[in-house]
Amino acid sequence: MKNSLTEEERDKRICDRIKAVLLRDKGWTWIQIAEALLLSEEMGENT
Repeated sequence: MKNSLTEEERDKRICDRIKAVLLRDKGWTWIQIAEALLLSEEMGENT
């Protein structure tokens, strides 16, 4: 069974998660992080 994400897509998601953790540690809100990483609001609600 083939993984639905390519390696490049998976790596980008991992990088975005790391960035989100670092920004959250700096006091950013989830909305600010989503805007900075160009994520939809629905994705932020799943975290």
